[in-house]
Amino acid sequence: MNLNETQKRVLRWLVEEVRAENLDEEEIWFSWTVNGTLLGGYKGNSDIPQVKTTTLDALAASGFLICDRSVSNIYKCALTGTAYEAVGSNITQNIGNKTNKLSEKIGVVAQSGSVVNIGTLNVDGNKTIKKQVNVDQSGTNNTQNNTFNL
Repeated sequence: MNLNETQKRVLRWLVEEVRAENLDEEEIWFSWTVNGTLLGGYKGNSDIPQVKTTTLDALAASGFLICDRSVSNIYKCALTGTAYEAVGSNITQNIGNKTNKLSEKIGVVAQSGSVVNIGTLNVDGNKTIKKQVNVDQSGTNNTQNNTFNL
């Protein structure tokens, strides 16, 4: 995936608006006028970003959207599960054959009493992984720190 900053920003915005229930993830309707991008069915209050067809094409080619372009000047799109994963991991970008780090830390936020399972975390090379678990129970923070060497 080689997305530019505009494409990343549009993807983040779409995922955030779907999560806020301002958009239907299965029916995101884009059309364009001389005044800019129109987004059918949008229920939110934030400004709709200017979205070009090339941005939607790039997001679809990267597997983040599925778009139907059968009607002239209208794109009917749906977000894929990959879109949510990418936004949740800060959207990595490949440079050459090397993938940028997701971040120095991977954070998981969980509600008190919930269970979080992380199956497999693959790290290239000899890396140290630090795991920190914060649990909020009745207003107190219990912090557990563990270090794993791979």
